Amino acid sequence: MTAQPRPARVRPRQLASPLFRALALAAAGGLLLAGCASPVGGERALVGVWESAEADAANVLSIAPGRVVWRRDGQTQYHLARLTEHGLDLFLYGSIDRVPVRRTSQGLLVGTEPGVLYRPSNLKPAALELEPLVVVEAPQLPADRRKAIAAELIERGERDQAVREELQSGSSSDVVSRMVAIDRENTARMVELLGEVGWIDPERFGDEAARAAFLIVQHSGDKALMAAALPFVRAEWQAGRVPGGHFALMYDRLELGLGRPQLYGSQIFSMGEQPQVVAPLIDPVGVDARRAEVGLQPLAEYLEFFRGETGVPALFDWDLAPVIPTASD
Repeated sequence: MTAQPRPARVRPRQLASPLFRALALAAAGGLLLAGCASPVGGERALVGVWESAEADAANVLSIAPGRVVWRRDGQTQYHLARLTEHGLDLFLYGSIDRVPVRRTSQGLLVGTEPGVLYRPSNLKPAALELEPLVVVEAPQLPADRRKAIAAELIERGERDQAVREELQSGSSSDVVSRMVAIDRENTARMVELLGEVGWIDPERFGDEAARAAFLIVQHSGDKALMAAALPFVRAEWQAGRVPGGHFALMYDRLELGLGRPQLYGSQIFSMGEQPQVVAPLIDPVGVDARRAEVGLQPLAEYLEFFRGETGVPALFDWDLAPVIPTASD
């Protein structure tokens, strides 16, 4: 979406459903005990890196307070997490995955009975962290090449927005399939371009092409691509060449994708039959000050704008808002 209007300020509405309570608690600063003795053995019994004991599997599970990194079948997922009486609740964007975990003398039994055995691993947690894509240093390009790339990206950005506007007016499996296909195509092309011509900056390619590049990366779902692009988006914002909202949107989406709470409250997700909700957020009391730093309106106004655009309430419960401790707490 483009520039946001500034409606009259409203206070956030309250949402106290059990599902939202689970969502809010999922971002709390640590694996939270559920208020009774836990059969899994407690938080400290789970923290560490664990490897599947199955000979033909290379599955690795890294558990830290509030966060889980799980590499399964060659794919790595990053989750905000909390400890419950049954095991772990793993938050990923708009869903909560409840995973049974039981501590035994041999390691961890993960999943429904009988469970998969994970044994202690010598791997360091850093070995599971994301490696950003390599972006080449911006080369000198002929004017006609820059113009052709800009025109291509503008067209790709228009397709990105058109299919989302169609989806907003009425969801269907066909529209969703086309959106996924467009995003996949756009992502592959953006990865190629970053390896050939560097970041798509407004100085070389113009404002429209730069905005299209931002949209393509933002909607890619490719965390390595987003991690590579984010420093460039930050630098462009700090230099006054792109809106601060570009940086905030990409930062928040990447943080959630890496199993950490968002900072600016820009990411809102559907929770099934529930109204749309603000995803887990660090230090909600200070969110409006942070939003102002990047030129965004207060969160309450953003939620009201979102409701007007989508027709669906977007809610945030300040009473249930998770507070993430800082290193100094």
